[in-house]
Amino acid sequence: EPHVLNDALIIAAALSSRSPFLAPLERRQESDRLRAKWSRKLAPAEGMHSDHLAVVAAYEAWDEFPPYAKLDFAKVNLLSNRTLQAMSSLKRQLLEQLSEVGLLPRGLRARDAELAGRRRGGSDGVLALLLENHRTNASGRLGDDLRSKLLTGLLCAAMCPNVVHGTELGAQRTKAQGNSIVIGPRATLTIRDRSSGDRVTVQIHASSVHGGDGRNAGM
Repeated sequence: EPHVLNDALIIAAALSSRSPFLAPLERRQESDRLRAKWSRKLAPAEGMHSDHLAVVAAYEAWDEFPPYAKLDFAKVNLLSNRTLQAMSSLKRQLLEQLSEVGLLPRGLRARDAELAGRRRGGSDGVLALLLENHRTNASGRLGDDLRSKLLTGLLCAAMCPNVVHGTELGAQRTKAQGNSIVIGPRATLTIRDRSSGDRVTVQIHASSVHGGDGRNAGM
């Protein structure tokens, strides 16, 4: 599905770049609030927000603006325009590399994506090029609820076994949350050591949407 593939390319580009979220000391609380807002845009359900989905949402919003307006949007939302531009270029390169190895239709080129983006107001052009080469009707795209779940599954599969396991004795669930697992600030977070298989206790970085006060909102 072109839209999910486009999201995956954004995440791949982000993992190879610096974080696009800026956190100047004098605006730290505003930065945390903005990052939390982006983390919930694609996955508003409790416990589904994610640093990676936050990057996808922020990048997509930035990419919709014409070139002359991108910098102002980045400043207002405490985003690094330079990092987002680098992600845009890397994203096109990744598209071409996937095409060259046969994981995508042959002939998809970074330059063609850039030209397609210029024709559509200055986007990175990747989604436009994917849709042009997609055989099915673009109106059959996944809904945002399935989209976030599929991306979450892809991330877990790609990063396994580096997946955190959270446990909290007596964790409370509200009726609205149903069976969803909510991890609070007193939860124990562990990963498995690759060589020994033992569980190792870890902590979440304060800059994460799950760090600090964000731990109270679920994971």
